[in-house]
Amino acid sequence: MLRLILMRHAESEWSRSGQKDHDRPLTMQGSHDLSQMANWLQAERLVPELILCSSALRTLETAEGLMKEWCGATTLSCTKQLYLADPETLQKTVRQDGCDSQNLMVIAHNPGLSYLSSILAGHTIQLSTSGLVLFEVAITDWGDFKVGDAVRMMGSMEPGAL
Repeated sequence: MLRLILMRHAESEWSRSGQKDHDRPLTMQGSHDLSQMANWLQAERLVPELILCSSALRTLETAEGLMKEWCGATTLSCTKQLYLADPETLQKTVRQDGCDSQNLMVIAHNPGLSYLSSILAGHTIQLSTSGLVLFEVAITDWGDFKVGDAVRMMGSMEPGAL
């Protein structure tokens, strides 16, 4: 049984004139929310071995903020294909890059992340910034991951609920 944590990046600044969407940093509130989420994940023993992360600045800062709290327990892998990815691309990335992690986290963007969460859960999920949803997947290798697998939603969390 493998665990998949889908997490939306923390709150980010609005684009400034001439700034690319890809280069938007986190707000102070976003950084604060990350600390809470990192502590909750650690308390629940859900710290992932691997984070697959979009290449956008806000997702990188999200991953780094979490990892700072965990003191080196997690490996980070960033990829451009997760930037504004659709559910199919998210699944493909998990299959290709999930390696042998028992607990895998994907940090990416809406709407794709909420769509994939909804498909896997069987009901509508709208991830807020820093929000996450946790699934157990009845497979032994991420290379076999697909929507049709026996996937069970184990829960969700967002900073406002802590």
